[in-house]
Amino acid sequence: MVFWLCAQSKIIGAEQINIESLSQQELIEKLQDLWGKRLGSDHSKEAYSYAWIFAALTDFNGRLQARDIVRFLYNAAKITVEQSNNIQFEKWSTSRLLPPQSIRKALKPCSEKKVEEAKEEYPEFEKWVETLRQYSVELRSIPFAVEKFCMEPKTVRILEDMGVIYEDKEKEDIARFYMPEIFREGLGFSGKGARPRVLALKRKILGRGII
Repeated sequence: MVFWLCAQSKIIGAEQINIESLSQQELIEKLQDLWGKRLGSDHSKEAYSYAWIFAALTDFNGRLQARDIVRFLYNAAKITVEQSNNIQFEKWSTSRLLPPQSIRKALKPCSEKKVEEAKEEYPEFEKWVETLRQYSVELRSIPFAVEKFCMEPKTVRILEDMGVIYEDKEKEDIARFYMPEIFREGLGFSGKGARPRVLALKRKILGRGII
């Protein structure tokens, strides 16, 4: 879909006629002209751009909605244009259209909109989000214990079905519920140091090689 959008926008030399004939690896390589090979220099130890973006935009059920992709690209492009100096566009423009900083910054507005839409679609989710207002930002961190937020079993099940939370049953600590980034940012949860475990859980759910 991303390559198709690039073809529609007439960027990175993408042509719609070629889409179906391209393999997954060929698409990954062609999209490097859009967002680079890695979220850093090509030889850095930063995450591969396509994998980071896929992991950031999917929930714990592996769902990746088209509207989230479009929204992400829009925000990344908007940040690139409006904050070109801050995100060092000139430095990265020789290898990609979207610098690493604009990609990372684009996640928050995407997540905030994701939460807004989920509140409209799921009344139980909206009710839970409202209860979070009574807890300080400092308390909103992952992993967390459902008891910390007085979550009823019904609420836990609904959030799990939505892909908003996932229980790490391999962890003995009571704080073993994780949240994907597409919801975490919009809900105001901090995830310092938790991303590697979130990725590991997603690989377990979706299959190694996808992320």
